[in-house]
This record gives sequence, C-alpha cells and structure tokens, in this order.
Amino acid sequence: MFSTNSIQRTEESTVDDAGNEQHFLSTKIPIIRDNKLALIGFSSEVTEIYKMKEQFKRLANTDYLTNLYNRRYFMEQGEREFSRAKRHHNPFAIISIDIDHFKAINDNFGHPAGDHVLKVVSKSLQNSIRKEDILARIGGEEFTIILPETPFENAQILAERTRENIQTQFISYQNGVEIKVTVSLGVTLITPEDINFDAVLVRVDDALYNAKSNGRNQVCSL
Repeated sequence: MFSTNSIQRTEESTVDDAGNEQHFLSTKIPIIRDNKLALIGFSSEVTEIYKMKEQFKRLANTDYLTNLYNRRYFMEQGEREFSRAKRHHNPFAIISIDIDHFKAINDNFGHPAGDHVLKVVSKSLQNSIRKEDILARIGGEEFTIILPETPFENAQILAERTRENIQTQFISYQNGVEIKVTVSLGVTLITPEDINFDAVLVRVDDALYNAKSNGRNQVCSL
C-alpha cells in the first residue's frame, strides 16, 4: 500500500457476541509526511445493505411460488456442474419431472388448487434429495434435479423412489378436497459425446417425453 501510495478499500466481516454477522466497508489511506509513514483508516457499517444485496440475489435465483431455484439459476449451475464433471471425469445425472395431467387439476379444482399442488410436490422433491443436489422449477409443472457425482443407477433409483412417494400421496385442499397426483420422470447421464450442457438437456427432455407418451406415472431413461 505504501509502495504504491494507493487508497485501499475492502469489505470486512465480523461476528458479534450474539453470533450475528456484521459487515463493514473499510477505507485505508497511506500518508507519507516528513519521511514518516502513517495510515488513516475508517469503516462504515453496511450490514443492512449487505443483507438487501443478498436478498435481491436470492430473489433473482428463486421461483416465487415454490421457493425452489428458478430456470436461470438452474442453467447457470448446470453449465458449471457439466464443466466440472467433464474436467474431472465424474458422473453427472439429471432428472426431469413433470406433474401428470396438471391442466386437468387447474380445470377441475381451480388455479389456486394447482398452485397448492405445485407447493406440495416441491416440498416432497426437496425431502428426497441430498444437500449437494440442485432442484429447480424450470417452468409450469416441470422440475429438474441436477445430481453431481451420481452414477446412472443411483439416479434411476432416486427417480423411481420419487415417483412412488408422490403417487402414494393424496394432497388435501379446501373443503375436504383431496387431489391425487402422479408424475412422469426422465433420467439421463452425461456421456463422453456430450459437448455442452444443452446436449444433456435435450436427452433428458426426450426421456421425459417417452415417459409421458408411454402412459405417464413412470420413469424412462436415456
């Protein structure tokens, strides 16, 4: 700092006695006067600004209805995990999930009921995955799970267990209404021929299409 005579600005964090994290923006100004070195420094607490920034970041990556990750975050993380899997030659699986006959649920019970079903299914999916897995609602009634470092067989087992768990549920709604829900799932694994993440997405979409075309409420793999 003194060698370049430059002002240094840094973000610093501390934890108070109650365990709360606090954030500061610190400025340090070097001074050389009469061949003597001195330093002037001051800090401003920016904890609330930091919290707001983190909240905006979370909102940008989160689906408003289910609080799962959204398609934007899913694509970012998918590209990252794809590159990492290619670089380290690790297995990398994806499961795509679609709620069967979701339009009929909206038509028969109303869109608020459809929203309720999406929330319940989202919670069920969250309870079935590991901490390192990435679950996102990528649109409408479709969800996708990224499974880093996961062999094909393990991904298939998870998909089938997920299908069975949802199939056994009756989702309770207003006035004693119970809604029966099933899901179709597609599973795929990264291959040496895949040149980008989009290639994996196309294949898992094809697997999901096969599951729906073959009668729904089943798992298909490609």
